[in-house]
Amino acid sequence: MGIDIYQQRLERVLEKLCKPYGDREQQAVTFLRGMVEQGLRAQVRSSNLLTDYVPTAPKVTFDTSARPLTISTILSSFDHLQEQLASIIGKVDKLPLDSIARHLDTTLVGLGKTLHQVNQQVLPQTTQTVRQTHKTLVTMQSLMGGDTRIPQALGQTLQE
Repeated sequence: MGIDIYQQRLERVLEKLCKPYGDREQQAVTFLRGMVEQGLRAQVRSSNLLTDYVPTAPKVTFDTSARPLTISTILSSFDHLQEQLASIIGKVDKLPLDSIARHLDTTLVGLGKTLHQVNQQVLPQTTQTVRQTHKTLVTMQSLMGGDTRIPQALGQTLQE
């Protein structure tokens, strides 16, 4: 893809940059060829045309016989963004979303059954075990604390 350059638009530039000799049209062609070889590219941005040097641009041939002269273009940031979005959408389209949704639904049903079983069977038994452990600890504390003779007798037994 390219943009057309009309020689009459370059007259002022050529007057300032080139010495007035020979054919003006040939001067325009030579001038533009050199600029394109150095990386001059056009880019459309927000409804206007921007030309800039892009040193990393791939090499292109400049047709000196074309009328009007044509400069190669590069993608604008909007075009690049459009390509990226199209790539992302293409990748999303390839995802097996229906299969993923079915597997996820099956997994969630299984998880729901497991949680129901935990709530119905495991938690009540765990609560009962914690209560019994608490009662046992309270009993042990009452036996070991205060004026009871058990700690003293236990100490003597250990020493013997």
